[in-house]
Amino acid sequence: KVNYSNSNYYLLSVIIEKITGKSYDENISERIFIPLGMKNSGVENSKDVLKNMSTGYFTSFGEYTSSSFVNMENFRGCGNIYSTAGDLLKWDQALYTEKLLPNNLKETMYTPLIGNMFASGWLIEKRVMPTNGDTVSLIRHSGGYWGYRSNIIRVNNNQYTIIILSNINLNNSVFMSIGDNILNSLYDESFQYPRIPVSMYMYPIVKKDGVEKAKNEYNRIKGDSKKYGFHFMELKS
Repeated sequence: KVNYSNSNYYLLSVIIEKITGKSYDENISERIFIPLGMKNSGVENSKDVLKNMSTGYFTSFGEYTSSSFVNMENFRGCGNIYSTAGDLLKWDQALYTEKLLPNNLKETMYTPLIGNMFASGWLIEKRVMPTNGDTVSLIRHSGGYWGYRSNIIRVNNNQYTIIILSNINLNNSVFMSIGDNILNSLYDESFQYPRIPVSMYMYPIVKKDGVEKAKNEYNRIKGDSKKYGFHFMELKS
């Protein structure tokens, strides 16, 4: 059984501090950011003013609202790192070398612990591309908090990397779909342009016209999967 827990990542940050005698911030900077030249990455705290920091947004009933202030120091180890796509690519490429971890530890990190998917901090997937029959090894994970979303897909076969960062906290299925379609395009497979998340489409109708009219509209569009996204995570929204 797998149960993702932010609290466990917080606990790991405390263990790191106890073992090294240094703060979590110092460890991340000295072991990752500085060696890799990740100059636009850091551990967020409540005091620093970050240059060019994006504002996070939520959507509700078709309207955007700014996310409220959250002291990210409370999420040490599980969500208080900021970065850019360029810096994340440097980190990604370093994982193909031994700059950060020796090969034996990387092999452990990428080995699924339960079934054939969950490894140490990663989701592992073997996917057969339907047109040419290629089997690609995907290492992926997504994340999101308080107005932000992220998704990374690493293709171990040829070092393709897809990094998606958003300052709109849409349902994660939106970004999973975008990532999968970019992957398909890299392998000359058919792909779909981003579809309208059904939850975003339905919210304003519920708000303006009520539940019954919204149900009728849903029944009208539910067969149009080319235009609207009906991922199960959308339907849970």
